[in-house]
Amino acid sequence: AGPPGEVVAGPPGGDGGSEANPPPSQPIIENNPPTPPMEAMPPPFPLMVNLVVLTTQPNSASNLVPVAESPGLTYLVNNPDVMIHARKVVGNSGIAPGRDFQRAMEQVAIDHYNNFGRKEGRASPGR
Repeated sequence: AGPPGEVVAGPPGGDGGSEANPPPSQPIIENNPPTPPMEAMPPPFPLMVNLVVLTTQPNSASNLVPVAESPGLTYLVNNPDVMIHARKVVGNSGIAPGRDFQRAMEQVAIDHYNNFGRKEGRASPGR
């Protein structure tokens, strides 16, 4: 190569690599233990934050109702933008996940339809 700042055309000289940073001959993994087998993995963390609980089966332990049995929840499933809005409203209310949370989501859905959805031509929660 020439003096600093001089542009030299053509392929680089040598092995194509820099003397200071030769290409690794194998992946660089330092101080990383091997991944444990799946049986040794802990169960997944329960996602209770920012979770909207929708179900297709009755859940007697939590009293959650299936989406098909709830016009409000069906409206939310069919209108994801309203689902996001309802999640923000109910999430900010401090209601814990469960049937009360689900009821609050249903009410936001019904209120949305009555105040906006009907005028926007959205399908009724009762259909």
